[in-house]
Amino acid sequence: MDLTGDTNFLNAALPTYYELKSIEQIEAITDKIRYRMLILLTEKAMTSAQLARALNITRQRAYYHLKVLEKNEIVHLVGTQLVGEMLEKYYRAYGFIHSYTALVNRYYQTETQPEINRLLKAVNNFVITLLNEARDNVLQEDFLEHFQLSYQFDSPYLLTPQQAQALRSEIVDLCKRYLEIDHQNRLSENRESFIRLRNSVFLSPFPKGFSEILNSPDLPQEL
Repeated sequence: MDLTGDTNFLNAALPTYYELKSIEQIEAITDKIRYRMLILLTEKAMTSAQLARALNITRQRAYYHLKVLEKNEIVHLVGTQLVGEMLEKYYRAYGFIHSYTALVNRYYQTETQPEINRLLKAVNNFVITLLNEARDNVLQEDFLEHFQLSYQFDSPYLLTPQQAQALRSEIVDLCKRYLEIDHQNRLSENRESFIRLRNSVFLSPFPKGFSEILNSPDLPQEL
């Protein structure tokens, strides 16, 4: 797409959700560099050279990872711009939030158990990538600067299946509500006045052995 001279594509609005369609897509964004590249490309269109500078990696490495994302339809070419005698290619993410919910549901309905296990392994590896990103954020100086706005909570719950589903639904609804607020704020011309926060939510089952210990009648009721 040749949009030389037209820079509207640089900050064009993205669809809120982009449904991932394959295990390969999940595996592609499990890599730390490609995930960080994807986050940058949800913010605005960038070239491989700009991504290299932002991620502090070589241009060759940035180009390789960008092409993996493009091949797996995670990002795409949105425009070009003539800079001197160089035609710069700009890429952008397909959506702001990348969801695999529909993919998991489809696999449970149509695929064999080995394929379901392969998908769940890919999802687990992606979750580990997200946890590592959250950890890296905590280690940044900005975390200490805005510590009063942070909130940490980690607790085991003993819930019925219906209560567990209700908890999940409430968390999803809350995240969606603030995602809509985020999108409205991004339309502001004075975005520097806003504070950037990262919301990392992980609702996961306890390991079986640990759950059995917590559910044991021998566990003291009061400590």
